[in-house]
Parts: sequence; C-alpha cells; structure tokens
Amino acid sequence: MWKFSLIFRVGSIFLASAIVLGCEYREEKNDFGLDILVEMKMTSEEMSIIDTGAYTKTPVNIPVWINGEKFLGKVSYAGATQVDSLKRSFEVILSSSFNERQVYRLSAMNGDLSTLRAMTVFHAFSTAGFLVPEIKPAAVWINGEYAGLFLLMSVYDQAYFDRRKIAPVQLYQAENGIGDLSADTSLKRAFSVKLGSVGKVDLARTTALIAANPTMENCDALEKVVNLDNVMKYMAISALLGNRDGIVNNYFLLRTASDSRLQVLPWDLDLTLYEQDSPTDGSIFVENALFYRFFSDNTCGRSYGDVYTEIQSQLKEANLENFSREYAEHIRDAFEADWFLSGGQRTLDEHLAEISTFLNQALGY
Repeated sequence: MWKFSLIFRVGSIFLASAIVLGCEYREEKNDFGLDILVEMKMTSEEMSIIDTGAYTKTPVNIPVWINGEKFLGKVSYAGATQVDSLKRSFEVILSSSFNERQVYRLSAMNGDLSTLRAMTVFHAFSTAGFLVPEIKPAAVWINGEYAGLFLLMSVYDQAYFDRRKIAPVQLYQAENGIGDLSADTSLKRAFSVKLGSVGKVDLARTTALIAANPTMENCDALEKVVNLDNVMKYMAISALLGNRDGIVNNYFLLRTASDSRLQVLPWDLDLTLYEQDSPTDGSIFVENALFYRFFSDNTCGRSYGDVYTEIQSQLKEANLENFSREYAEHIRDAFEADWFLSGGQRTLDEHLAEISTFLNQALGY
C-alpha cells in the first residue's frame, strides 16, 4: 500500500508540474548528437495549405519545438528554386525568441547533398572577415517522423545586426538571377530591399559609376560608395571555392551607419566546391559589372591578382579540409538517417573525398 501511495503521489506531483508549466507529453526524439532538435506538428489540412501555397510561400500557424521549448510558429516553404523538391526548405517565424532571434531558415540543402560544402565555404568567408549567418545543423521531425538533417540559419535582419552592434542603413538582396549591377538592368527586379528605405538611389548611383570610364576621378567616386577591399575578397573566395551562384544572385549588399560604402554579404552557398576556376580566367565575373571591372589586374590602382593570392594563402592556413572532416563526423549519424541525403548518389565519405580534392587543387596543398 505504501509503495502504491508513493507512486501515486509522485505521479500526481509530476502531473501537477506539467499543468503548471504548460507542458505536454511528447515522445522523445533522436537528435543524432546535434545541438539543435526541431519538431513541428501539422494537421492534414495545414499540410495541404502549405503544399498548395508553396510558390506563394503561404504560411501556416503551427506548434514548433526547438530543443524542447514550445513556440507558435508561422511556417512556410522557402527558396525560389526548391519548391518542387522532395525535401523543401522552411522559413520559420517564432512567436517569441529562441537564442535572441525569432526568424530562422531551415535549409534543406538540395544543391549540396552533404551540407559540407555550404558550411565549409561559410567558414571560409568568416575566416576572411565577412559577416555570415549563424548556422547549426538540426535534426528535424515533422508529425513524429524524421524529416532529415537541415541547417538552422539566421537571416540577415535587424536582430542579426543588433546582436553585432551594427546599425544597418540599407540592406539589399540580389535576386531573380539578374543582380548584375549593370546600368541597363532593372534595379526593381534585380534587388529587393530588406532593410532601409524603399528607394534605391544609392544603387542607381553605384551602377552609373561602374558603367563610367575608370578615370581617377571616377575611381575616387566609386571608392566612396563601394568597399572595394570587401568586393575583391568576395570575388577571390568565390573564384577559389566555386561560388558561381553568388555572382548575380544569392548575395546581399549592406550599408551601415559607420560605413557608407556598400559591402557584400554571402548567402546560400550550397552550390560551391563543384567547379574550379583559374585565377587568370574571369569568366565567372563576366555577368556582374562591378566584379568584372575589378577583375583586371590594375583597375583604379587595385590588383585583384594580389588579393586572390592573399586570400588563397589565408584559406590554406585556415585548413578548410580539416574543418569539413570534423563537421562531417558531427553530422554523420543525422546524415545517414536522412532518407533524402543518404539516398543520393554519394556517401558522406565520397562527398568528403570530392571536397578534399577540390580544396587541394584550389589552395595548393
């Protein structure tokens, strides 16, 4: 009797605590050793809404748990080119902050069936001093089923800059594959305004200066509106690590209160470490007026060749190959349990071998 009474009492206390804390019972899910575990719950009606609204990014309001903490989430599919994929990315807007943020991207990494490429190249940009998203691999479960390995990414928004004590004035995103900074391209279609005023006067001025002949006066004016060191480093990393998708698309331009010059921020790096580019071949930059102008060796007194050599040495010292190997071991269990990633044409070790070969050729190991 005493034993039964004790069990009943302990059970009552647990139940009362659950009610007080507003908890609900959920079967414990496998996080596969990752730091982030995301759970989402949708009804069949909500799944239908999000599926039929894939192209318009129609959101549904559903419960979302991150590391056991419950939120109400406004969830929609994300990414213009991935809505037809079997495994889709999500945008998640939380009802309250997780890790001081409310807006996240859950990236499915359809262009990188290892997640190694994006993580390695973001690490390379960070090593070179660029602002990059906060990214962590996440085990994602939907309606009790393992949906796979995703990357939980912060987006470039006010909260991102507040955490870094940066005051953004203007933030643009290059999109529609036409963010070429050419004077005859529609800025309305080529760039969206993410922060700041709706007008694009500074972009219009920049494109006009890029199109003008590179006299010394023109160079001085251009240097006042564009951070050329940042631009050339972005070019060098993109050429070295095959970031061909970040030339007229998938990059941001930022102007801050402390620096009125536009600087480039990298984004969406799943299509990297695939295609090698020679330092003497400027074909990767042809479609972007700004990049192509500063590809030649001594335009406006700047040597892209010198920046390329400097970045190559810096990334070689950073040992990107070792970074990718350590990250691979961290995600291995989550990768192998992912029906989409592990069902691809390559194993994780085969992806590693390809990346290793690319880095050895690019960085001269």
